[in-house]
Amino acid sequence: MQEAVIVTIYDPEPNYGNRLQNYAGQVVLENLGFHVTTLYFQKGKISAKVLAKYCIHKITGFRFTKSRKRWTEIPRAIKFERFNKKYISTKCISTLKQIPEADYYVLGSDQVWNTDWYHEGDMKKELY
Repeated sequence: MQEAVIVTIYDPEPNYGNRLQNYAGQVVLENLGFHVTTLYFQKGKISAKVLAKYCIHKITGFRFTKSRKRWTEIPRAIKFERFNKKYISTKCISTLKQIPEADYYVLGSDQVWNTDWYHEGDMKKELY
């Protein structure tokens, strides 16, 4: 079976268009007979500290910050992670040298036109 790799932006702030485009691309390639893996650079993750604060907020209503947006983004990010794990075959890489050999590589326009989407120094930052 031939290998196809999708390279996409995997934002810590979930984007519906990106996820659906990624999923659709994977399904099309699988229907063409390819084994598909999506590579992504993990730009950030929700820290255990932030998750603990979120749980306290959900249980007690106490806010550690005045920003409502912050507390609505966490459940959304969790739902996106569940979707990714269930539907998208992924592999996290931290350097360009980790890109595996494949028969085909699929790259979206965001990566072609946005030269700032990858910064190796950003890989280990925590979100929030």
